[in-house]
Amino acid sequence: FWRVHKVTVPDDYVANTARSLDDITTAGYTITPTSILVNCPVVRTEDAPEMFDLTSGWYQHGNVEYYSFSNPIPTTEGGPTVVPAPIYVLFYGDGTAVPGQHNIIDVVPGDPGYSDLWQVHKVTVPDDYMADTVRSYAQIVDAGYPIDVLDVFVNCPVVPEGSSLSDPSDAPYVQGWYQGQTVFYFDFGMNPTTTAPIYVLFYGDGTPVPGQDNIVDTVPGQPDYSAFWQVHQVTVPDDYVANSATSLSDLQAASYPITPTSILVNCPIVMQPTAVDLVELTAGQASGVSAAVAAGVAGILLLLLAGVALGLRRSSL
Repeated sequence: FWRVHKVTVPDDYVANTARSLDDITTAGYTITPTSILVNCPVVRTEDAPEMFDLTSGWYQHGNVEYYSFSNPIPTTEGGPTVVPAPIYVLFYGDGTAVPGQHNIIDVVPGDPGYSDLWQVHKVTVPDDYMADTVRSYAQIVDAGYPIDVLDVFVNCPVVPEGSSLSDPSDAPYVQGWYQGQTVFYFDFGMNPTTTAPIYVLFYGDGTPVPGQDNIVDTVPGQPDYSAFWQVHQVTVPDDYVANSATSLSDLQAASYPITPTSILVNCPIVMQPTAVDLVELTAGQASGVSAAVAAGVAGILLLLLAGVALGLRRSSL
């Protein structure tokens, strides 16, 4: 975990002029520690493959497991809502998805506007179009193909090529296209733009409670579930013992102060709690999916479920 330090620079500062703490201190820039903590695992190089391990958490006294991705999550100003990026899915005029075509994105981690959450943009191509002829958004625009923005969102974090999950069956590892280059991502399926709260415990001095698993109050299948979580900082007394609290009700009963933060994290839960019954889709969710299919989104959903969706990383040319 990293504590964010705010560095104030002059108005004529040029981005990336300072590249080290020595550069900052030599320039005499003002450094102000904040109360914001972020979980940013470090890898040796930008392109190093990553093994994503499962992290344990608590849901209503039962154990859950989730993956944690470190890509920055854009949010709307003043609210815990994720801003999606566009992903382009190609279809023929009859609504049939182009077989063998990999989806196209125009941003990757580090680019302005990148998001792990993608909004599906339906691209209609002529009947004689051959799969993967188009490999970039620029080519779509140059060809003049019609683009329809759909109300379909998918959680597909871009990852380095060769990355893997501790259980590969948890999400497909998929290739896509980014400006003519191959990119790779994990496809965790549909997800709303809204977030859910995740409760992270800290002592009064701002240090995380060692050994304490984070706490959530919703799981997949429930109407308010989202893999994108807004961090809520919970302040506990100095004599608190890790994992004494294993549910939101425990936190509330103890009257621990809970402070919402502006930090959003992408942590899809992949294992249901062992101490709680599995939750089925509600009638409202089922009707929502049916309505989407009736509106012509069925082909897109099939593509996503087949793993031709999103989660990318720039590979070497």
